[in-house]
This record gives sequence, structure tokens and C-alpha cells, in this order.
Amino acid sequence: MDVHHLAPPELASLAASSREIFEGILDQSLGHQRTLGTCLYAAVMCAAVINRFTSFQAAVRGGDGDSDGGLYIDWVGHGHYWVEATAGDQAFVVDVTADQFGLPKVVVAPLEDLPARYIPGDQKAVDEHAAELMLEIQSEQAG
Repeated sequence: MDVHHLAPPELASLAASSREIFEGILDQSLGHQRTLGTCLYAAVMCAAVINRFTSFQAAVRGGDGDSDGGLYIDWVGHGHYWVEATAGDQAFVVDVTADQFGLPKVVVAPLEDLPARYIPGDQKAVDEHAAELMLEIQSEQAG
């Protein structure tokens, strides 16, 4: 896990635990632990855990990697979702599926000192995608 030396222990610990839980979910449901294409699920879960069990306020962020934000590595854009956690004047990126892009499995770092460029896209679109996912999960549970 790539935890920045300034990352609060409660945030780093919950990010690592979220990744472990998510790997278990992937293994049980898909028979593997590859995170490719699963970042929205992981980000929604991680944000809920951070909001419930820490003093940080977490929001899912994301972008398409093209014209509306995303994750940029060596100037190459990737569509991706991650979490931004804030408390007071502290803000951190929490990414529990960063390994799908060759980064460490878990990244927890201040916004100003990241291993790649995380550029939030249109927040309304991100919120709509997260809400659609939650509705899908709820309908699967009810059915």
C-alpha cells in the first residue's frame, strides 16, 4: 500500500481494509481479484466506510480520461473513479483500485503530492453514476 507519510492513520487503515474487503468481494463473485473496470463499486464502498467511521467527509470523484477529468499518468488519461476525503483544510485522494493502472493497490496521499494526476470531472455526472449504481445494487438485493 502506498501511504503518504502525511496520511492520517485512520484514513490509511480504512483504505487498506476497504481494499481487502473489495478483493474478497471480487474473489467470491467473479473468481478473481482483478480490479479492472470495478473502480466505481470500490469508490462508492470506500466513501461510505470513510463517511461512517472517520472524521473525514468523503466524496466519489471521477472522470472519463478524455475531455472531463480522470486519472492521468505520464500525460495519458484514463477513465477512473476514486475518493476525495477532507477534514478541515486537509484533503486526500483515496484510491483503492489504483493497481489497474500500474500504481500501487491503494493510494492515500494529499491532493498536492500524488503519484499521478487525479483530475475530477463533472461532479453532477459522477454523482449520477454513483446513484445509478446504488439503485442497481438495491434492486438486485430486493429481487
